[in-house]
Amino acid sequence: PAGGEGEVAVVKEVDPLAVRRKRVEMGQRVGLSFRPGAIHNQRKASLEEVQEELGKGFDSLVVCGSLCPKALVPRLLPLLKLSAPFVVFSPSPQPLFALQEILIKEEMAMAVNMSETWMREYQVLPGRTHPTMQMSGASGYILQGIRVDKKGRRPPPIPTPVKAPREPAVKK
Repeated sequence: PAGGEGEVAVVKEVDPLAVRRKRVEMGQRVGLSFRPGAIHNQRKASLEEVQEELGKGFDSLVVCGSLCPKALVPRLLPLLKLSAPFVVFSPSPQPLFALQEILIKEEMAMAVNMSETWMREYQVLPGRTHPTMQMSGASGYILQGIRVDKKGRRPPPIPTPVKAPREPAVKK
């Protein structure tokens, strides 16, 4: 009972996806935080704050998505600190082969290694050994490496937008 005899308190169930969508629509940062543990109720970061954080460099890079890694990763690597590790996932090996070629040719990374994520488990019983009967068919390929820059290039500066000067208010 909420207030008196016969009244029932209604508990409203909160949909976390709806809350997240609302935050995105309001322009609030949802999942990306430059301060660990400060995801909830964040204000939108100013351009100066974002530029300052990007200028510090990141400790690592993980790319897993539908965008072409050959076009995306060379643009993101300059934002990494030197000697920072990176990893790129792709369901097929061809985009990663092309990316690996670019990284080695442009001397942007070292210890570049590609591996397949599929693993086969074996069932070992007395007198017989065979692959597990219920295995997942999902797999993909991972390209990993360490960011270097043997050519001594610095990351390009992040452009700042030019604001038009405001006209002074005219009093009547």
